[in-house]
Amino acid sequence: MILSNYELYGLYVRIVVLVVDSNYRNKGIGKQLLEEAESWAKEIGATGID
Repeated sequence: MILSNYELYGLYVRIVVLVVDSNYRNKGIGKQLLEEAESWAKEIGATGID
């Protein structure tokens, strides 16, 4: 199970929570999700991601 939540403040994206189920950890899933979030943030014109 993967949970995520985000907030968009103007052009700044903040990832509020990102959780990867313990059965799927250490497989690079969290890293992939963060990379996709960064890509998405750039697509929508965000100037920063936290």
